Amino acid sequence: MSKEWNEYISQFLASDKFNVRTKTDKAVLLSDLDPSYEDLRRAFPNVRLQSDQMPYENTPGARALGSIYETAKLSPEDMKRHTDEARLRFISQASGNLTVLVGSGERVSTLLREEIPRALMNERISSINHIEAKQFRLALEADKDPAKALTHQRVLDVLSGKEAVAHLLCQGNGLK
Repeated sequence: MSKEWNEYISQFLASDKFNVRTKTDKAVLLSDLDPSYEDLRRAFPNVRLQSDQMPYENTPGARALGSIYETAKLSPEDMKRHTDEARLRFISQASGNLTVLVGSGERVSTLLREEIPRALMNERISSINHIEAKQFRLALEADKDPAKALTHQRVLDVLSGKEAVAHLLCQGNGLK
């Protein structure tokens, strides 16, 4: 039974019916944070996402995938694989600034291994947390040691750069 569900979900993810599109500058990637914003308020008390910003978890495609998961009897590994694939499609369709907010749990490894590199390959993403994509890439590679470039702490250091924090704080206060 799960083989059929896995095949159905794979076809759904590849179809135009799987809608994870966002407007320019409105994509938000949450890593190990609850899309209900409880974790967001606790971890980032000064950051308020604009009402039209869209975390992957709130896209029509992600909600539809969640409904399928409720019906299908899939293993946690299969659900994780499909969700990771769906998040990569979300990143591939993003444009402009990509807002990334990072927690500290198990999804961080997926963020480091797959999602940040995919975002940096997407030419339509001009910045991550308002740091130019080129500058973001250079900051990650500053050590010149590839093994150290994408560590959890290194990405957090770059994501929390003064420019990004200042911009997010201004947004939180209703300033532009």
